Amino acid sequence: MFVIRLGHQKGAEDNRSDGLKHIMSIIPDLQSVKYILLENVVGFESSSTRGQLTKVLETAGFIFQEFILCPSQFGIPNSRKRYYLLAKKEGKFNFDRSTEIRFELPPVESILKLLGRCKKLLIKNMLDSDPDPSLSCLPDKVLLKYAMILDIVIEGSDRSCCFTKGYAHYTEGTGSVFCPFSKEKIDDIYRKIEKLDKTDESYLKELHNLKMRYFSPKEVCRIMCFSENFEFPSSLSFKQKYRLLGNSVNVFVISLLIKLLVS
Repeated sequence: MFVIRLGHQKGAEDNRSDGLKHIMSIIPDLQSVKYILLENVVGFESSSTRGQLTKVLETAGFIFQEFILCPSQFGIPNSRKRYYLLAKKEGKFNFDRSTEIRFELPPVESILKLLGRCKKLLIKNMLDSDPDPSLSCLPDKVLLKYAMILDIVIEGSDRSCCFTKGYAHYTEGTGSVFCPFSKEKIDDIYRKIEKLDKTDESYLKELHNLKMRYFSPKEVCRIMCFSENFEFPSSLSFKQKYRLLGNSVNVFVISLLIKLLVS
């Protein structure tokens, strides 16, 4: 099986697609390859590279089905919408293929059974029992510059933003932050700081009361459905771990697709 991942949306003219171009060039000669799973950011489905890939697959005798799926569809509290392509060379899919991109998994019995055993998870299910002290509070420079645009989630939240490789290094659009207090307390404090100037010492004091923090790498792993036994090498820094997770996949969604592909 080939598992292919791509992370840019510039199409065939981007030299970072050279790896996929090489794979496309050898697919016709790889007689032992029966299955292909491709994952990419949303937007790949309208790129010229996607058109080239599907033509290569058809010529090489593969049938394929495309999906756009998000973990939140399966009760996982995270948004990570991605494009997926399943291709197989022998036999047929155990569902009716569509020439259109599917936005839901087909109602295949084996998949339905697996989903039936799942329950809707909340952020509280993903938290460390003993959070790392280095993540105890967002830095003041982050609070001063980005407080009004932070995506804040609490224990009872059933959602979080997509975590990118820049998480905890950059702030805007890289992932959610956690607050241990209620939405009511958050709203109350934000109403107060809206009336304050950032130079007022009360501005930061009020924000400190919320004890907002970044999610730890282990918590992000849980949100992305990695096994609880998964561990990074001890030599990696937090920044390196976040970068790897930002370039990774949601394990549960991938497991559903592999089951659908090979069943």
